[in-house]
Amino acid sequence: MMKRKKIFAIGMSAMMVASLAGCGSADSNSKKSSKESKQEEKSDFFQEVEKIGKIQEGNVTIETSVKIDDKDDSLGIKKALGTDEVKLKVEASTDGKQGTEKISLDLGEGYEDLTDIVLVDETIYVNTSSAIDFAAKYASKFTGSEVTSDEVQEVKDQIGAEYLSISMDDLMELAETESGYSFDENQAALDEETVQKYVEIFKDTCYSPIKKAYAKAKGLLGQDGDKYTLTVDVKNLQTLVDATADFIEDGAYDMLVDLKKALEDKMGEDDRLLQAINKMGDLEEDEFEDIAEAIRKENIQEEIEEEIEDGKIVISAKADSKGGIITAEVSGKSKDEGIGLSVKLSAEVEKAEVKDVTAPESVLSFKDFYNSVYSARTQNDSYDDYSYDDYSYDDYSYDAEEATTAFNGAA
Repeated sequence: MMKRKKIFAIGMSAMMVASLAGCGSADSNSKKSSKESKQEEKSDFFQEVEKIGKIQEGNVTIETSVKIDDKDDSLGIKKALGTDEVKLKVEASTDGKQGTEKISLDLGEGYEDLTDIVLVDETIYVNTSSAIDFAAKYASKFTGSEVTSDEVQEVKDQIGAEYLSISMDDLMELAETESGYSFDENQAALDEETVQKYVEIFKDTCYSPIKKAYAKAKGLLGQDGDKYTLTVDVKNLQTLVDATADFIEDGAYDMLVDLKKALEDKMGEDDRLLQAINKMGDLEEDEFEDIAEAIRKENIQEEIEEEIEDGKIVISAKADSKGGIITAEVSGKSKDEGIGLSVKLSAEVEKAEVKDVTAPESVLSFKDFYNSVYSARTQNDSYDDYSYDDYSYDDYSYDAEEATTAFNGAA
């Protein structure tokens, strides 16, 4: 129970941070005097993230590294990979509707191409050919056996195309086939106008009360040179959780009521998000107070200090006229096992005009690929006559002695 409350508290804090990072200030359009307009408006981490998020067309470079400090290699990571640090790079170019991505991975020998992705006409094309080559090269690290070029080529020949295409229509059709459930038009992908309406609703109903709650979390927001920072560590974690508890007790219920009303007024009673919220059930105001009280009783900061050494999350953001950059560093060390973790991420966004993207020519649809794999599986396993509907749980009986005898005989 204690761990569940702790996870809820930290999770709620993270949700609030994400909400602030994704929403703009509701007061950003308020009128200012001519004197105030001449002064440079003071910014913070969330406002810088908002500026970067408004860039809809340009280039994005994301680099991530994960390093495990495990001197005795008790986890076996270094033995398997030959390195204790893995790096991932994503280089993308998009206008919000179409674009390209190149994904590279570094397993200790420098960056190597993993795959590239093309998004055009609401269809994603994934380069499976390069992914197979990459997997074949490193297969011996995981399996201990060498993969020959002929075996790699055989896999490619079975696919028969360089790219695998994945469309929303294919995914919906497969979901209907597997689940037996029919998705109506209201459950199709959200269009751009609907998404924008949701964003505005969240801005109007959620941003102000959450930001007000975070104003109490001293030491959370700061500045490092020309970058604006968001820092969470053992020094301010309890303050952050306390602010979350205050918000749950004093503002969460009213915010939820306002959100549901806004969705009903602007999107209609049949709005799927409103229906999803309603399905969770109506929470009474005193239930929010009980949750807040349960969170306050847990000394989360003390518990974290007992388990983790030098735990810290530092995220920084800086926007300018050309784009912006967001960096994040997560570090910490388990006091019991002595295993440390260091994660670094940087996302650089640059405004730029994106060229038109064309779909690849050598393509196999995901639906056709799925059907071919399923067909091969059923033939190999003789499942042709099998029907899930024909199976009855009541017909099944289990004899422990019989099963044990059979198992020993097989062994």
